[in-house]
Amino acid sequence: MGKTVRITIRLPEEDVDYIDTFVGTGEFSNRSEFIRRAIRKHTRETAPEVTKAIAEKQELAAAMLRMHQVQNQMDEMKRAIDRLAQK
Repeated sequence: MGKTVRITIRLPEEDVDYIDTFVGTGEFSNRSEFIRRAIRKHTRETAPEVTKAIAEKQELAAAMLRMHQVQNQMDEMKRAIDRLAQK
């Protein structure tokens, strides 16, 4: 494991009791180990969904950029047509 960072969290008492039950059985050496493992499990399970959501947002941003570029091109074409019509 890499460098660790201390954080403070607040949990409902019943969640702490649940964690302490697992620690008490010896399955986890302490509360931090339980929480670290829970976070890793959640991260592994949700990673595909998060990756998909990020890709969808990137695709949307790219599409919006293309639309903006097309709008700019259309505006320029309209200005060029107006200039030609004035001659």
